[in-house]
Amino acid sequence: MIYLTKQLYIFLSFFLLASFNANSQRIIKGIVVEPDSITPMPFVYVINSNTGQGQMSDASGKFSVSADDKDSIIFSFV
Repeated sequence: MIYLTKQLYIFLSFFLLASFNANSQRIIKGIVVEPDSITPMPFVYVINSNTGQGQMSDASGKFSVSADDKDSIIFSFV
């Protein structure tokens, strides 16, 4: 009986941790570059399409935005 309870506890702990990990937001960081010359692109809008939140890349093209696993990131430059 005690052995079965211990196995059940381990299984439920794993299931709980897996469910937290599946819905957790992550911080996506990177550098926006031009495809031809691979030079950094400053002031590009980086937006999470599902939440509408985002920011502009800095002068060296660096950005960070939070996103879930199934979110899409949009890059916009005018």
